[in-house]
Amino acid sequence: MNISAKYSNLKHWKTECTAVFLPKNYDQPTWLSELQEIFGNTIDKLVKSKEFGCEEEASVLLFGNAKTNSKRIVLVGLGEIKNFEWDTLRKAAAKAIKTVQLAGIEKCAFAFPGFLVKENFAEERVAQCLVEGAMLASYYYEHYQTDKTAKKTAVEELTLVTESSPRDAVHDGIETARIVCEAVNFARDLGNAPGNELPPRELADRAASMCRRHKIKCSIFNETKIKSLKMNGILAVAQGSSEPPRLIVMEYRPAKAKNHRPIVLVGKGLTFDSGGISIKPAADMDRMKFDMCGGAAVIGIMQAVADLKLPVYLVGIVPSSENLTGSKAYKPGDVLTMYSGKTVEILNTDAEGRLILADALAYAQKYKPETIIDYATLTGHVVIALGMHGAGMMGTDEGMKQRLMMASQFTSEKIWELPLWKEYDRQIKSHIADIKNVGGRPAGAITAAAFLKHFVGDYPWVHLDIAGTANTEEETAYTGKISATGFGIRLTVEALQRLVTNND
Repeated sequence: MNISAKYSNLKHWKTECTAVFLPKNYDQPTWLSELQEIFGNTIDKLVKSKEFGCEEEASVLLFGNAKTNSKRIVLVGLGEIKNFEWDTLRKAAAKAIKTVQLAGIEKCAFAFPGFLVKENFAEERVAQCLVEGAMLASYYYEHYQTDKTAKKTAVEELTLVTESSPRDAVHDGIETARIVCEAVNFARDLGNAPGNELPPRELADRAASMCRRHKIKCSIFNETKIKSLKMNGILAVAQGSSEPPRLIVMEYRPAKAKNHRPIVLVGKGLTFDSGGISIKPAADMDRMKFDMCGGAAVIGIMQAVADLKLPVYLVGIVPSSENLTGSKAYKPGDVLTMYSGKTVEILNTDAEGRLILADALAYAQKYKPETIIDYATLTGHVVIALGMHGAGMMGTDEGMKQRLMMASQFTSEKIWELPLWKEYDRQIKSHIADIKNVGGRPAGAITAAAFLKHFVGDYPWVHLDIAGTANTEEETAYTGKISATGFGIRLTVEALQRLVTNND
């Protein structure tokens, strides 16, 4: 999507469709007087009507007339200004772009809601949210659609129309949104790819290709290298599959990085998870292609940070395998000696993500990191706790947890902290090994984190369980039905931007 900003007014701006964003019960929002001049009292009636009324996410499509060069104008409600959140604007932009797509329009404009700037909402952020909503809502995974009539119209050109010459802040917001959303949509492509298209070797190849494009150092560890390192967690999970595992290591180290020791990101990269011998139910097992969305998030974050040229030293590590039920599959009752030297008793082969993460987290210690953040579709328990609306956060790095929480307020990728009390360690204590890979039903999301804690050493660490947020079941404002979301990328990039600008 080509995105730009230009000065004009509604009467003279020539386009197929222009979206205008209107708040409820607000005296003089930007563009309202022009709308009244073009459409007369029709606008006043719509603003006060039950059909539209400027309610949040409400919309109405009008056809232009002789008083405007815009063939269509779509009005989108923002609700009450007192209830305005940044995601209100993203959702409104998404609503507008979907209206445009349904009409088969390839070029459109958004009338920049300057009244938000007057209400002390930063101009750059307004532009960023408009573009994020548009780009995220425009995404559609159609790689396997052969019926051209089933494909959605792609919006190729979007212009933000401002009341005066657009300032640098608007252009900066557009550029940030473009870079971050391209990374999110790349990660969505990885997550949505079926398991037969994207086994571990292909995930590694695509990560390496991205790194070459963005000048990120990348090392791919094959099965032989993984064996030489004695990463038996990764190896055990991969035993039942004919597809060999991979460990992807990406390093972005700009010359003027603000941190001397890296922030290490670790993402779970299970390209398909059948549960192994502890096999999952057949219903919805197709969704298990999404079990690598933590790894996809890490790859996307690396791309966005490099593209934004953020002065932050960053390392991304993605352990990747399949968990299948072959004759060589690892079994309940097995004991593994991990890369760190700790021994793990296997009680459930479907608790495999924490095993491959454990080896990757232990490997991360070689970088003497400033902090470690991991992303994983780790447990169904977190979905029971928080539903599909937020990720569970646990860990030991209080500063990074706070920074992520503050970033979440802007990105609206919701996270909620769960406790990690020492009492949970008792649930994963094994009678024949150091620890066991499950701690029973009580507090399952927390005991999974307690397991991971054994492999981060004394380094500060944050764990994000994204099992409920990595993919959708139903269509949302800017994510399609049964689709990867790219959750965690915008959140982390925002947190890192705050870190390097000291804007906490």
